[in-house]
Amino acid sequence: MPKLLIVALCCVLVSIACCAPAHIGNKVTYTVTVQATNILNFDAANYDIIYNQSMVAVGSVGNGRIGSTVIPVVMWKVIKPRDIRIINDMPNLRDVSGSGYLARITFLAINRGTPKFSLSNIVLSNTTANLISPQTISLLVK
Repeated sequence: MPKLLIVALCCVLVSIACCAPAHIGNKVTYTVTVQATNILNFDAANYDIIYNQSMVAVGSVGNGRIGSTVIPVVMWKVIKPRDIRIINDMPNLRDVSGSGYLARITFLAINRGTPKFSLSNIVLSNTTANLISPQTISLLVK
């Protein structure tokens, strides 16, 4: 008699989002985070945050956190007047899984209004240099 093998596949949707305030006041410092949800075996990332330079100026970029693990920002640079590139890399090929944020960016508001942010050129990888493809990339407003 033939045997029936049933395999259940579970698809976990990885999402990346730029979490920013809906409105800002003039000369106010505020934080934007790059959220990562359901990420598996994360080791490294590089991505750009595009922002409205007439409304905000970049102050600093800090490490992220997934669960209780710090996600180091090893480099960041303003590559165009409205575009910042951020690179994360876990030390010693140590990976991490879960949800949290990859970076925390401090901005200074130059003008009042509704800031515009977007993510682009997102590359996430695991410890074997395989790509981790986010299924959703979005902007969340607080």
